[in-house]
Amino acid sequence: DRKRMIANIKSGLKLNGITILGVGGNALVLKINLLGKDYALKISTEKLANEIINLTKAKGITGIPKFYFETSVQGLQAILVEYIVGPTLNDYVKEYSLPNDFFERVEIIVKQLHARGIAHRDIQDANIMVVGGYPYFLDFSLASPKATSAQERFDFIFVDTLKLQYMKYISKYRNNPIALNAGMKEILNSLVERLRTETNRENRETIEITLRHARKLGLLT
Repeated sequence: DRKRMIANIKSGLKLNGITILGVGGNALVLKINLLGKDYALKISTEKLANEIINLTKAKGITGIPKFYFETSVQGLQAILVEYIVGPTLNDYVKEYSLPNDFFERVEIIVKQLHARGIAHRDIQDANIMVVGGYPYFLDFSLASPKATSAQERFDFIFVDTLKLQYMKYISKYRNNPIALNAGMKEILNSLVERLRTETNRENRETIEITLRHARKLGLLT
């Protein structure tokens, strides 16, 4: 079956020295070198049409990997995209502070995607690489190429959640607990207001989860 084929490809590629970047669900992501340049190759047992559409529509946006072409590997669909050299957001903050405008940069990317009709719908730390302090968005498998207003709001709810989680790593807040507390309260108040006006059930549930967690931590009364 196809899952076994991926396992066989994975073991065979290890022997050839090709780097495995990640394995998840029905997909395998590899770093390969073609003519002296590194690329990321995603191989999946499922069709990658949605990811291709979204990456094509996002062409030219800074912070989005370039899509080159689709192909097949042993009967499985594959796409070749730009290889982004850098750690994920979670790994980056273990060694470095985030630039003061990091989340402004994240929001710019989100707004540019929305302007092209794309909602990412999975803006989490594992899907954000940090290169020289700049964010790069990965994994457009769940993205919507025909974003609704509710999906766009969902993206910004996720951004606010990331801010709460990573604000303490931003340079200006590192040694300033008073400013950090004020900044987090501002975001939480914004989420409370979002909850008051939000009509989409999934969005409301996402906000409620974040607010419940904040209350457990004593950040919100």
